[in-house]
Amino acid sequence: MNSKLNVFTIVNSLYRSNTYILSASSDVDNGVWIVDLGDTDRLADCLAENMVLRGILLTHTHYDHIYGINDALRLFPDIRIITTEFGKQALCSPKLNYSRYHLNVEILYVINPKISKCFTMVMSFILLMSKRFMYTRFQVTTKVV
Repeated sequence: MNSKLNVFTIVNSLYRSNTYILSASSDVDNGVWIVDLGDTDRLADCLAENMVLRGILLTHTHYDHIYGINDALRLFPDIRIITTEFGKQALCSPKLNYSRYHLNVEILYVINPKISKCFTMVMSFILLMSKRFMYTRFQVTTKVV
């Protein structure tokens, strides 16, 4: 069985951050993972009919990487969201995820299985190997965290 990792990039409207859709071109697995969910309006266009959304992976929980989660949970109520232990705390804290500077956002309940501390390194490695680079530009603010 030969499979290849496919990475599709969505450039989000907020800070031009990136959302990635990871899939394996394989006859065995038609599952996809979303990394750092921002805009959801193009999500349905990017997912083929036969694809199964396995979950959302969060490399970190700054607002520009999580603001699409509520919409995704409305579309896919049973979706798994995977992040670090700190990420789990930050999802529910406007101070830690910086959402208090943008919108009044409430993140819905998130399932968070225990994962290793190397999660972010693994995700970065996958994206680097696929020649996709993560970057985020933040607007200048005078507010103190």
